[in-house]
Amino acid sequence: MMKSIKWMALFLLLGMQTVLAADYALIERYALLNDMKTAQKQQKEIFKLQELLTAEHIDSEELNRVQEDFNRVLLGLMHGDTQLHLKGTTLPSIRTKLDKVYQTWQENEMLLNQSETTPLYREKNLANLNLLLSVMSQAVMAYSNSYERYRQSSYLSAIVKNYSYQAQQRLALNRKINLRNTTANN
Repeated sequence: MMKSIKWMALFLLLGMQTVLAADYALIERYALLNDMKTAQKQQKEIFKLQELLTAEHIDSEELNRVQEDFNRVLLGLMHGDTQLHLKGTTLPSIRTKLDKVYQTWQENEMLLNQSETTPLYREKNLANLNLLLSVMSQAVMAYSNSYERYRQSSYLSAIVKNYSYQAQQRLALNRKINLRNTTANN
């Protein structure tokens, strides 16, 4: 009878282990969550720039606004920005991608202002924006990979903590059973 209760308790604890481990790696605990979401939004800003450049008449005010927003957010992703709730990062895998995005953006930003007057610049800018979009996609992938590593380490950490807790519970249960057996024998 006691043996079956032990086994049922063990299976119950093991079944709860996977649920606890999955709950431990909540998305909200990832420090760069807002940065990751904002980096994804930056891709939309690049699409908006492309739309502005392909329009028959370029709205220079809108173009300047989108450029300023993109630049501010990019610097916030790199160094942090309290108003945008961006933490910035020093993680090398993400930082190198953001540096590459920044370098590509700096090269493209100078030409964007000249797009209004010359159709040749429009074509060059569209090609550069495609390159910028590709580099930004790599940065988003770096954020995603970082989150995946975080999630996996959180999952493993939860399993280890849960296992040590279960081991303590089993030891306590065995002590109680041994105590009962010794008192019953006396």
